[in-house]
Amino acid sequence: MREPLRVRVADEQHAASLARRLNGHAGLDVQRDLGGYEIAVDGADRDQAILAVLDAIRDTLAGAPASSASVLLDGREYHMQGD
Repeated sequence: MREPLRVRVADEQHAASLARRLNGHAGLDVQRDLGGYEIAVDGADRDQAILAVLDAIRDTLAGAPASSASVLLDGREYHMQGD
């Protein structure tokens, strides 16, 4: 079984926005961790869950160039920056 897709953000507002945008996805979990927040999504349809998460991150970070998110997927870490 695959690990859930995980997103880390530093800002509580971004974590709340991501959680709202991803509401309804299977296995959605938001936890505060050291230095920020972690949102985990364990979707039944992996490809659709990944696309939904990436779209939600892009929308959440839009207009905030100093903001970023780390995406942990299949043992790799990716970074997304606001624009």
